[in-house]
This record gives sequence, structure tokens and C-alpha cells, in this order.
Amino acid sequence: NKVFTSVGGVIWTTRTLPSTHIWRQVVANGTKLAVFDLNGNVVVSLDDGATWTSGTLSMTCLQMAITSGNGLWLALQGAGATTGYATSPDGLTWTNGTLPSSAPWGYSGYGDRFVVMDTTTNCATSLTGL
Repeated sequence: NKVFTSVGGVIWTTRTLPSTHIWRQVVANGTKLAVFDLNGNVVVSLDDGATWTSGTLSMTCLQMAITSGNGLWLALQGAGATTGYATSPDGLTWTNGTLPSSAPWGYSGYGDRFVVMDTTTNCATSLTGL
């Protein structure tokens, strides 16, 4: 239930998360940070990691791909799931959606738009993440 934060990558500060899980991913969205496990648990910091608040992702899966951009977090269901995704402006409140293919989606990124790929040949893009 620990996370380490640093402003410049030289000096690190230990922070205690509000719950104990096997945390898998951390994703930044500006000064907001979110840490995810594989069971739908998420903790969010709005102040560069100084304090943390617990939330719940609206889906669970064995593996997920998470990215951020345009003021949103985007989480894809990965292995063992098919078409689900969820978006959140704050990391605490999530809205589910469905992607246009039934293949498992597991790769995501953000440039000037969200780009997601499945494990076959499908790719989808969105300017808004919805």
C-alpha cells in the first residue's frame, strides 16, 4: 500500500495509499495520478501524490490498458474480456462504453486523440474518449 513520488526523479517520497491491493499500473493526467489494480480498485491523487482517495473502476478484468489525455482517463478491458472500456474525468467516477469489435482490446495511447487496438487487426480512434 505504498507509492513513491518525486518532483525531479532524484529525491523520492514514500506515500501511503488508503487501501492494500496488488497495484498494477499508475497513470498521470496532468497533476492527477491514478493507481489501478486488476479488480477494479483505483486510488487517485489530485495533488501530485501527496494525498490519495479510493475509488472503484466500473469494470474488472485480468489485464487492462489505461491511458490518459484530453482531461480523461481511459481504461480498456484486456485478456479475458472483450468489448468494454470506461472513461473518467477524475479517476473516481467512471462511465462504461462498448468498443466496435468483440475481439479483446488491450492497447491504448493518446496523441491528439485516443487510439485503441485489439489483439487482431482492429483499431479505433476517438477525440473525446467516448
